Order: sequence, then C-alpha cells, then structure tokens
Amino acid sequence: MIKLESESQFNSLKKENTVFEFTAGWCPDCRIIEPDLPRLEEKYKQFNFVSVDRDEFIDLAIENDIMG
Repeated sequence: MIKLESESQFNSLKKENTVFEFTAGWCPDCRIIEPDLPRLEEKYKQFNFVSVDRDEFIDLAIENDIMG
C-alpha cells in the first residue's frame, strides 16, 4: 500500500481504480483491519490501495465525509 503524499496525488488517483484507506494513529478500528490489508491487495490487484492519514489530510477527510 502506498502512502498518500499530496492532494493532487489523491485527485489523480481517484480517477483510477483506487481504494483509499483513511486511517489515523489513534484509530483502534484501523489497527484491527491493518493485518488483513496485504491479503486484500493481493486478491484485488486491479486496484491501487492508498493509505490516507486522516489527520494529515483533514480537508480530504471532510470532503469525503470521513468522520472518525
């Protein structure tokens, strides 16, 4: 999984087959699903998987209705 670097990268990637995982260091649910993500990436190779730090990209989180 790649880590989002910029909002322009997000806008470019959302035009492709991309799964965005909005995450945060304080999010317990994020930690629970984290071990399963490599398996999903392997199974669905047709998608780009991108990790988005919700706190780093708070405007993107708000625009995409990511509340928690």
